[in-house]
This record gives sequence, structure tokens and C-alpha cells, in this order.
Amino acid sequence: MNSHSHARRRSERSSYTHRMATPVPLDVILHVISFLDLYDSVHLVTTCSTFLGLLSVKDFWLKTLHRLQEVHMQPLPAPIGVNVSELTIDALRKLALHAYSLKKNWASKRAVPVRLSTFSLGEEYHELCVIPGTHVIVSNSHRRLAAWDTQSGACLGNIEHDIADASHFIGNSPPFHLHRQSFIGISSKSRIHLGISVVKVNYQNENAVTLSKHYSNTLLMVDFMPMANPTLALDAHTIGMAFTSKLDDLSTLVYFKFHDGVMHRVPLGVRLGSHPNCLLHNTDFYVFGGGLDDPTTVFRVPIHPSHQSIHHLDRSTMELRYSVPAADLICSVQGLSRLLHPSYGVFVVTRRSSNTLVPFTLRRKTIDSVHFWNATDNGSRIDFGSTASYEHTSEMTGLVVGMSGRYATVIYREPGPQLRSTYRLGLIRYAAHPSPETSFHRLDAGSVGINYYTTVVALDDSLGVVYLTHLGTGVKATLSVLSYA
Repeated sequence: MNSHSHARRRSERSSYTHRMATPVPLDVILHVISFLDLYDSVHLVTTCSTFLGLLSVKDFWLKTLHRLQEVHMQPLPAPIGVNVSELTIDALRKLALHAYSLKKNWASKRAVPVRLSTFSLGEEYHELCVIPGTHVIVSNSHRRLAAWDTQSGACLGNIEHDIADASHFIGNSPPFHLHRQSFIGISSKSRIHLGISVVKVNYQNENAVTLSKHYSNTLLMVDFMPMANPTLALDAHTIGMAFTSKLDDLSTLVYFKFHDGVMHRVPLGVRLGSHPNCLLHNTDFYVFGGGLDDPTTVFRVPIHPSHQSIHHLDRSTMELRYSVPAADLICSVQGLSRLLHPSYGVFVVTRRSSNTLVPFTLRRKTIDSVHFWNATDNGSRIDFGSTASYEHTSEMTGLVVGMSGRYATVIYREPGPQLRSTYRLGLIRYAAHPSPETSFHRLDAGSVGINYYTTVVALDDSLGVVYLTHLGTGVKATLSVLSYA
């Protein structure tokens, strides 16, 4: 915090203390308020004119936001990298009210959107990528990447993909975010080439968003032969991908440093399914997959600047770190799960479908569930704790997880009369304190129809926005924006 911010806050405190008619120090009052929710805090300060002045004290709103973030684990409804202590009182007030409103709405049994808007995309986009805390969303098709202003519906810019006649994939690894800049990794697969590219999204001015190529590399497909389009993981210096080869069914990690583009190849020696997920966090790669050897496996692969090839990598650090026990008779991981790094550690969220025997009848029953695995790094070993699961009574499809790791949206089937079913949006909320638990909440989608075969969903859990588009609708594809705060 700079000296001007310190001076401004001292002036606010001094001004308020001068007006106070009570001998209770301001710090004591703010300490008491730090234990109250926003609703109770506002009621307290409106009890008399003396306390009412707290609404004009920056520390009052900072304490409120701190409680929302640290106690209720509510994501800050602002772009990543924003220094809240430098914001104005009016901006802090808006953030606090937005976060509290979202927390209250999503805690209800049926959350209703406060705003719903729909606009045309002009063409179909098979992937949506959220820039958290902003009104910018990035869509991906086989031809281009495009950025949109979700308030006005205007296209802010687009960029053509490098490799023609190829499939282009953002995947489920989170983009890398700096202040007002995001970096999105895109893998491309054709019959001949495997492409790696990074697009930089600059939104210093949300009305003048720019997209530019930050890094690109092209590899020969014959050297890799991945079963599916790999997901890319990246940070400010490195980009990597995990894939399973068609040739031997074994999974491999490949990574590059941006400054030299030298390839490093790390054979993992296990089968992690066709879509292993990849995450780069604190210079370590985490590779996750629903494999054939184990239902769910997570590897941590430390990467150091001195490593020039696999021969310099300590293979003992790549031992199996965690395997979810297959307690059910038949258990399979459904769809692409998320491997995240929210503020409280590395996090895995996965959806499962299990067939188990019903007692007494000995019939098989299919149970759909979502699992939250909070992984904490304990020295040389990854220990998975704070585990919580949610089981649904009917079929669930899809899984979209917010960057905080606390919220996930699913599409679920709601049985209706005469064997007719309706598909709806649901929200699963994870809480770590006082003990790990999950809760289910229905998300009212208003007039937007849900078809789980064609619906593409994206979630910004910091602003409380769900984005929906549908495939197979032709050139008049639309994007619906459902805001819950």
C-alpha cells in the first residue's frame, strides 16, 4: 500500500473519531464488526447517527470484504490482481453488496437470476472461457477465438487460429491471469500437426479489449499420437500438456519454456485415460486423469530451471501421489473434471457415475455424484483432505467449476409426468469450514431452455454469472447471460 493510501485512511479515521460521541475507540468497533455479516453490520451502524458515519470509513468495507472472503470463502467480484485497499469507498461498497447478494441468492433452494440477457454470436462456438470478475467472455470455435462484452453483446475482437483444418481446444485447465491480462492456452490437432498457442487477452480497458498471439509452436503428430486434443497448462514462463498416446496407451507430460521453446518430455508410465488434465502451480505440474490403472490419479511433477531433459529429472518425485479408492462395483469418471488452484491449495472436482447394489433387492442402481478433493502440499507428498461429495437422485450431465473451487454447475434431469423429463441447471456448493460439506441449489434459468445434449455452460462464480449457448442451432447461435447478483 502506498503512502497516499495510508494518509487517506488515517484522515478518514481521524474525521470519524472527531465526530464520535462515544469513548469507544474506532479500532474496537471495527474489530467487533469483523465478526459480523454485512447484514448485521449495516443494522448495527444504522442504530444511531454516531455509528452511521462508519459507512464512510474505508476500513469498515475492507473488514466486511475480508470476512466474506476468509470466513465465507466468497470470491471477490473483481478482476484477479485488483488491490482492494486502493479502491474508493464507493467501489468497496459495491463489491461488498454484490458479494453478499450473491451469497444470499445462491444459498437459497432456488436461486433466481436478477438479470437475464441474450445476444447473437453470429456463429457457433463449442467452448466458452470466463475471464473472472469481468464482463468479458472468450468463445472458441474451430476457426477463431473471440472476446465478447456480455453487457452490450458487442464482439470486442477475434483472432484466427494458426492451423487450418484442425480441431482447436481450450480445455479445462484454467487460464493464467495477471492484473487486467489473461493468457489462454489453445491446443490444435490435425492429421499432420499438433499445435500449441497462447492468446493474450488485454482488458485494461474493458471497452477496448485486444487479443494477440503470445506464443506458438507446431509439433509433428507422428511424434506424439495423442488419443484426444490435449489440454494446456501455463504460467508466466512455461506451458505444458499431458496426453495419452495411441501407440502404447501410456500418458506423457510435455512442456516448453517461453524464452527458448525447447521441448521437455516426461513419460509418466501410467494410463490416465484419453483426456488427462494438466495444471501448473508454483512451478510444479499436476497431472490428473480418470485412468485405466486407477479410477482417479493425481501426479505432481516438480519442474526446475536446471532440468534440460527427462534424464535430469528425479524420477522418484513422480511416484503415485493419490488414488481414489474404487469402493463401488463399477465406477467411472464422467466428462472432463477440473484441476484448480484456488487460494487454499490445489483442488480436484470430478463427476462420477457409479453402479452399486441396492440392499435386499440386489438390483443395480446408478448413482451420479460430484466429488470435491482439496489437496494440500505437505512437503514431498500430496495429502488429500477436506473431501466432500454430493449424490444426486437423478441423472446429472456436464460439470462446470468456478475458479474458486467452491461452486460447480451441473445439468440434471428432473422427472416429469408421463415419463417426460425436463433438464435444469443446478449449483453444488462446497464449504470447507467448520467441516467439509456440500449442498445443492437449483438455478432458475428463466426463459432459457436447457438441452443437455447441446448446451455449453460457463461459470463465473466471482460475479455470480452463468453463460449458456447451444450447439446445432445454425448461424443464429446465441449466448444467454444469467446474473444472480
